[in-house]
Amino acid sequence: MFDKFVQQVSLALSNNEVEEAISSLFNLIMMADTDLSADIVSLSAQYKKLQSEKRRGLVSKDEENLTNNKIIDGLFSLVKEIKSQPEPYLAYFRVEAEMGMAEQKQRVSMSGWQKDVLMDRMSRVKALHIPFRILWLDDNPDWSQYEINLLESLGVEMTSALSSAAGKQLLENEAIDLIISDIRREGKINEGIAFLSRLAGTALFRPTIFYLGEFDPELGAPPHAFGITNWPSELLHLVMDAMERKGPASD
Repeated sequence: MFDKFVQQVSLALSNNEVEEAISSLFNLIMMADTDLSADIVSLSAQYKKLQSEKRRGLVSKDEENLTNNKIIDGLFSLVKEIKSQPEPYLAYFRVEAEMGMAEQKQRVSMSGWQKDVLMDRMSRVKALHIPFRILWLDDNPDWSQYEINLLESLGVEMTSALSSAAGKQLLENEAIDLIISDIRREGKINEGIAFLSRLAGTALFRPTIFYLGEFDPELGAPPHAFGITNWPSELLHLVMDAMERKGPASD
């Protein structure tokens, strides 16, 4: 996968498909969170500036070609550096693999376009370095390991509880930003919903996403819920919604 990715990016650059190459490299580098992050952000900004100046007629054709070639040279340098030390960048492909296994488990499948949108958003949210902690409340924790791995790839700190009582104790004693919960728990068909109802209106209330093995969208979300889904991709989007609302830590 890594070699194929490098070949595709190199081919895009050779064909002057700069925007496509930048997008691919941005996602790869940001998921790895390496020293190259500043370089790809800078090259991306340079390319956007060039395109803006081109649309407004502010650069001659020679100036455009010169700047464009400098950007391409910079991107090729990044590709060379990535090839020399590939290990950090394999994180991107691990995320792809985890998503595939999570979807297989849930018996759902994204389109290629949806996958591209998700990977792009994940890389951009991770780059914000938002401090975020999630309580995963489920009495069958092994069932959600793929999804937990995906959330951790965003830099999210995860903690878990098997029961409502244990979850309540964590909410009382630790800084939790969001809850991901099952519904059927502890031998009760709606314990997840009942637990959220007990939290509503109290200092312990947190945005809560219900994540299920199966879900009928026509049923809608339970009262007080931030969302409900059985799609791993939608779970990630909902979590990123909450992360972006919180925003990066203030200096």
